[in-house]
Amino acid sequence: MKSVISLFMLLGFFGQPLLAQEASPLKQLETEYIGKESWRSWWLRNSANEKVKIYMPYSGKNAWEDWRIEGETVDAQANPTGIGSKKWQEWEWQGKERIVMRSLFQHGDKAWQEWEIYSEAAPDEVYLLRTKYSSSEKAWEEWELVPDFGESTGRLAFNTRYIGGDKNWESWDLQDNLPEASSEIKMASSFLMLFSTIMPYCHPKARCAFNGLPLKGKVKFVEHGEDIKIKYVDYDADIKVQFVEWGADDCGQWQKVDYGEDLKVRIVDWNEDLKVEKVDYSPGMQD
Repeated sequence: MKSVISLFMLLGFFGQPLLAQEASPLKQLETEYIGKESWRSWWLRNSANEKVKIYMPYSGKNAWEDWRIEGETVDAQANPTGIGSKKWQEWEWQGKERIVMRSLFQHGDKAWQEWEIYSEAAPDEVYLLRTKYSSSEKAWEEWELVPDFGESTGRLAFNTRYIGGDKNWESWDLQDNLPEASSEIKMASSFLMLFSTIMPYCHPKARCAFNGLPLKGKVKFVEHGEDIKIKYVDYDADIKVQFVEWGADDCGQWQKVDYGEDLKVRIVDWNEDLKVEKVDYSPGMQD
């Protein structure tokens, strides 16, 4: 009888999917496609080369509100649960686990730099997702997930594979030394790291909300009755730019090119409007 029970237990053990128990450590995160829309779809891989897709299934101004995470062993989605300008600062992961993701700061850059994450099944086991460096312009390039309970020194680290350039946000190396965290906690953290890195730069509403600013309009590029003001600077220096509308401007503030960003300008023919494309260092919107 014991042999029969042992056999059933053994079969049950090996019948479980890899990522459901004793999952291989996470290893890499990279965009699925190349081009302007590459930030919308990602592959998350582990050391066994199993992959999970993280992507936005829809287009449009509210597409950011719905993310899907799909793989052989996971079928989940992530949606914001916050209200008003804080909508971006609270998320819920719905999969085998229900996971809460919440910004620890209400305003400023830290609103996207440090989050708490926990499963509703274990609310006392809180993990912190945060940038390794908080004061640097390149803070977004290094992240870590660490437990905020017990005495564990485990850590899941996210690092861009390439330092410098417009494409360094497209590929990440992961060092997974956090065996006590569930697979879905790690996957939810990977999604949230991407969101925190990309959305403040790619989406004006997110950028405003993350900084606690009201939405007072939308930047438009060089239309009738509008100007783009450019101050030319010395060789090897950034171009400083202010996008100006008649009336309210985006977030009620000037939009300028910060350190580590470029402004790409295409030379146009006589009687044509100036065509401009803002390229962020983190991340870039490509030509």
